[in-house]
Amino acid sequence: MLPSLSSKACTYRHLLPWHWRPTNSFALAYAEEIVLQRVQDCDLEAKFVRLPGGEEIRTVRATIGQDAGYLSRTPIVLLHGMGAGVGMWCKNFGPLARQRPVYAVDLLGFGRSSRVAFPANPELCESAFVRSIEEWRKAEGLNEIILLGHSFGGYLAFNYALRHPNSVRKLILADPWGLLERPDNHQPSRRWIGVLGNLLHRFDPLAVVRAAGPFGPSLIRRFRGDIQAYFDDDTDDVAATAEAATNPESVERAHDILDYIYHCNAQPASGETGFRYLAAPLGFAKRPLYPRLPQLEPRLPVSLIYGGRSWLFRYGRPADAPDLADEFRERLGPRRGPVTVRCMRNCNHHLYAEDFNQFNKLVQDESQGSASGSAADRDGDAHGAALLIHESASSVASSHSWLPHYWRPTSSFSLAYAEALVLNRISDCKLDCSFVMLPCGAEIRTVRATAPGADPVAYARRRPLLLLHGMGAAVGIWCRNIGQLSRQRPQPRAVPLDAAACEARFVDSIEQWRLAAGLPEGLLVVGHSFGGYLAFCYSAKYPASVAHLLLLADPWGMLPPPPGYEPPPLLRRIASVMDYWRLDPLDLLRAAGPFGPGLVRRLRGDLRNFFDDDGDGSSGWVGDKSSGDEVLDYVYHCNA
Repeated sequence: MLPSLSSKACTYRHLLPWHWRPTNSFALAYAEEIVLQRVQDCDLEAKFVRLPGGEEIRTVRATIGQDAGYLSRTPIVLLHGMGAGVGMWCKNFGPLARQRPVYAVDLLGFGRSSRVAFPANPELCESAFVRSIEEWRKAEGLNEIILLGHSFGGYLAFNYALRHPNSVRKLILADPWGLLERPDNHQPSRRWIGVLGNLLHRFDPLAVVRAAGPFGPSLIRRFRGDIQAYFDDDTDDVAATAEAATNPESVERAHDILDYIYHCNAQPASGETGFRYLAAPLGFAKRPLYPRLPQLEPRLPVSLIYGGRSWLFRYGRPADAPDLADEFRERLGPRRGPVTVRCMRNCNHHLYAEDFNQFNKLVQDESQGSASGSAADRDGDAHGAALLIHESASSVASSHSWLPHYWRPTSSFSLAYAEALVLNRISDCKLDCSFVMLPCGAEIRTVRATAPGADPVAYARRRPLLLLHGMGAAVGIWCRNIGQLSRQRPQPRAVPLDAAACEARFVDSIEQWRLAAGLPEGLLVVGHSFGGYLAFCYSAKYPASVAHLLLLADPWGMLPPPPGYEPPPLLRRIASVMDYWRLDPLDLLRAAGPFGPGLVRRLRGDLRNFFDDDGDGSSGWVGDKSSGDEVLDYVYHCNA
């Protein structure tokens, strides 16, 4: 069992402010979900598979139909490259799943799989990666597999086939890293390149992305624009895909991929540290594959697919070197199993996305020759997937132009997942989450709770109860009330009021929401703080819509200022400054950027105590955070 990174302090983390990096497990999970929504031509099942040592491997299974013959075919298992994750296969799932089930995993230490500490010894590190793949295969109940690895995944696929040949029906290496040996006389074109390479090798490859903090996402977009072009458009040829980069809608969609790449690599370093232990300076492998090719099982079919423009096979390769296909076959030596070498001449390293149609066709052809076998389809030792959020974020508040992109560690992804985390605490009623569209085009986030097991006819006749939250809060803040209140009536449609104009606009939006949601007149209305103020105004303007105004819970704006009241000079000065600059009450929180979450925890620690579970532990979604901490994160993302 490898030690978890959560038990080891990062050597530089204490130097960076809390939430310096605009990422967290919420953002990564939702970014993955957004990318996987691109897959429309097959059924996806996402889950975590628990290994015997306690580590978890993020797994996505793609299928088309549930025919017994189809499910019994030998599945394809996809291993991604360094710094990637399961979402990078979004252009390959559907076509490959037409023939047989497809599995994609986040390698140990990457993506959403467990982050562990790898041994620094290259051979032991290699064994740790391979062991995790074998334990995953056994946990999934797979007998034989067609193993496809890209880049670093190709390196690990080779090593897996070397150690577990009886579990591999066919090995497909897609532009594998570590194949070639470093030439004895190889020297960088400039001396400073060698010095810089040796210096940078002391650090993890993507440490600069994490150290950049709020500038990290922009760094990814600046230096990985090639990947953006590959995912811009689902066209049939490479040239059209490159031209799609000029289409604003395509570019915006492709940013989902770049955001996913950022969140995959802004997490604590783990898998990339293992990669660093296996790599030599200037990109070569310490244990290259070429000398070990003859050790492969002779009967095992092997296929190499590489890009004609890939840096892996141009850099450091002598100009007079023999053809790669001939050299690869010669290195393998005499074999009983077939060997094929395919070159995608117009493609670079990311050939699976750059010309995905040709790549998918080649993989289909290579796997077609593999006879069908029986692959047990069982869940193994897997637990259910984390809650997937399918509602799209309809709008994102515009940022102040003078703040750098991602200065605030929040996004629509983070807010949506933080809401799901808080609502996941509710287990005693059924929740229906949706957006209700108003005639003006605005959307109202709505949660409806109903009690299970109640008489549906009598239950539906009761008047619904409407909850309006206070300033700076949202639907999740009612998580301790929704279940109990829904036992009496169909409820709790808790509505976040996002408009910021005037009292009439707030009140009219509530009435428009009632009509759009199809609720009858005669609501029972409860409002807290600013929501209490609006509840009173709503009942005054639309008396027929309100049967009873229940308990204005500590309403804001109820009492007028006392006669002759003068606020302290400091408060008067602060109020005049805010009025002059037209600042909102929580602008300070947003301007605090990466220090914002710490500000909420510092100034609103009282909320933590209110929401901490009474003896039943935390929800267990985010490490050792308490339930109160989850609510504070939710409050931050609501207001950031």
